[in-house]
Amino acid sequence: MSSESDDDNNDLYAIALKFRPVRKQGYNMSCDVFNKLKDSQGNLKDSLVNDHGGMLSIYEATHLRVHGEDILDEALAFATAHLESTVTRSSPLAAQITHALMQPICKGITRLDARHHLSIYEEKASCNKVLLSFAKLDFNLLQNNIKRN
Repeated sequence: MSSESDDDNNDLYAIALKFRPVRKQGYNMSCDVFNKLKDSQGNLKDSLVNDHGGMLSIYEATHLRVHGEDILDEALAFATAHLESTVTRSSPLAAQITHALMQPICKGITRLDARHHLSIYEEKASCNKVLLSFAKLDFNLLQNNIKRN
């Protein structure tokens, strides 16, 4: 049985994971899905700050907001404040947070950011060495093709 806090944290990541790709592809998805992250007073729940990966996901998702989406404006300010306080730790997630705060994924150029993301992924305990090898090979092949042209 999971606690309410665990449910909130799982929802945090799941909401962002569902929202971001839909918006990135240009489809309209209501930001009302973020309302479940609020408490009875209408504030974002304090229990959310314990899930740094989820907060990062929400931070990235909020950059796909449009004018008038107040919940996303609130979520951006909330996530930014809490993420800035976590970057003092040294970990792959801290490196990812630092990079995201400087340049969110949706505002970057995927291929140019690939090298940075590869180095972060390589440091993770859950790193799949085969997948990492293929990603590096893809990156190097692309670089080689650019040099030839």
